Amino acid sequence: MFLVAMAAAHASPQPECRKEDVALTTISDGKDILAARISRGVTTRLAIHSIDATSGVLNKPLWDIELSERTSTAPLFVGAPSFNYPGDIAPTPYSEFSHRRRNRSLVVYIGERGGVLHAFDAASGTEAARYIPESEPPAAGVRSATAPLIDSLSMGDVFFGGRWHTVIANAVGAEIHAIEEIGEGNADVTGISVLWKFRDLNDFDSAFTQPVLGKLASGTWAVIFGNAPVADAPSIAKAHGPSLYILDAENGSLLKRIDISAEEGTLPWSIGLSTPAVVDVNGDHVIDYAYAGDSQGNLWKFDLTSSQPEDWNVALQGTPLFRARSTDGQPQPILSRPEVTRGSQGLGTLVLFGAGGAPMMNNSPEGQTLYAIADHDQQVDRRNLQMLAIREGVDADSGGPVRFIASATPWSVDGWHLDLPDSPGSSFERLVTVPQLRNSKVIFRTQALSIDRTCSLATTWTWMLNTLSSRTRQPDEVVATISQEVFEGHTRRLAILQGISNGHCIQRVYPPRIEQNERPIGLSCEAGDTGRQSWRQLR
Repeated sequence: MFLVAMAAAHASPQPECRKEDVALTTISDGKDILAARISRGVTTRLAIHSIDATSGVLNKPLWDIELSERTSTAPLFVGAPSFNYPGDIAPTPYSEFSHRRRNRSLVVYIGERGGVLHAFDAASGTEAARYIPESEPPAAGVRSATAPLIDSLSMGDVFFGGRWHTVIANAVGAEIHAIEEIGEGNADVTGISVLWKFRDLNDFDSAFTQPVLGKLASGTWAVIFGNAPVADAPSIAKAHGPSLYILDAENGSLLKRIDISAEEGTLPWSIGLSTPAVVDVNGDHVIDYAYAGDSQGNLWKFDLTSSQPEDWNVALQGTPLFRARSTDGQPQPILSRPEVTRGSQGLGTLVLFGAGGAPMMNNSPEGQTLYAIADHDQQVDRRNLQMLAIREGVDADSGGPVRFIASATPWSVDGWHLDLPDSPGSSFERLVTVPQLRNSKVIFRTQALSIDRTCSLATTWTWMLNTLSSRTRQPDEVVATISQEVFEGHTRRLAILQGISNGHCIQRVYPPRIEQNERPIGLSCEAGDTGRQSWRQLR
């Protein structure tokens, strides 16, 4: 069954491109629900809002400060330890660490181009610490020529040196910087302890994707990332094609670089790998596999199940799990992190992602597609996927525009695809958020843009699809609702809050831009899903 996304509709007063591209990050610690919001207008600003636990509406800012125009990352909250690690995952139980650090102050981290990192006290807005690299790394390009904010900061609780550590990893062009939380380690004069820096001396031209932290079957806690595609740089001389990097979280040493032999690129991107999605398939909180796409439309699966790093490699004998191709056979780049979930009724592991055109370069009229690919340890062909078709209509209750499933080809064990609608010669539709999964639903936003005026009044659709439904796709079930917005359609991650407030489990979805008093989408909570984790645990 497909479910409706209950989103508010509003209209911009004038059809001009506004500069309020927003990054929104939310957190719940059991007492307070907060949102860190970055907006860009005349200046770039960071504001911390409390959130009304009943309605989900953002209250007036608790504090608001101006940031540097060089701000390049979405906000990252670090508070009390909240990963759901079992007692036997390390010699010292995680519960001892989380209890000892239960009153750790909530800090918001923000990064700038060049690797400068700021840490603000979430309660007061005071800058608690600042990290300034000894020298700014050479510009190596970024994943997008247009997106002003990228998700390059990650955090995780990892075990090494006989104790637990909270590590923050930051992708800074062609380097990865790892630091410890404020108050731990041997902090320098800026108040932040630098653990290590990594740079691939054999590949100076790459940028790196957002890192992921977790434990591997070898027993080592690791930092995992890809060599990001660089926009408008197909001629960059590469020492290798797409690569997955696996570093030791303790010292940044390279455990394994898994190189992929990829064909010559035909799209305006260097051949690189998207941010990987790493998954635990058996519930032991150890990473088993990683999935990532590349700029030529290939979806790769990496087998990390061995206890020996030399055995970590590309699955399926070095061939991609799937090749994303448009209806006319053109490669569709996969530039954002996939989402992975447990399928049902023969679907097995399901990998979801958007592909096509250039999702972060919205002047590209090439078509885009949302894919859900079932992993059965064999290649999947687009021709064998279930094809979903949509039509627009009017909601019987609200009278507002909605979209329905109009038809579908027969159910397929290999998964499904949804081609976003285009109007040749006049408009094309773009993903403006990265698809995200919650409670078996994939949630994302698209925007219909004119061919000649990217920043005109645009129709924005909010989608919520049930990925694990029955084999029958029912017609006339609402799958998307509409709003009218004007903004630069940079690809963003929807902010999803999930936590406990006054004893009640709360889960809500916030769009990248949220107006004052706008209500987010409400979702029901699932038991056991309130703790943060560095990877997707499939149950």
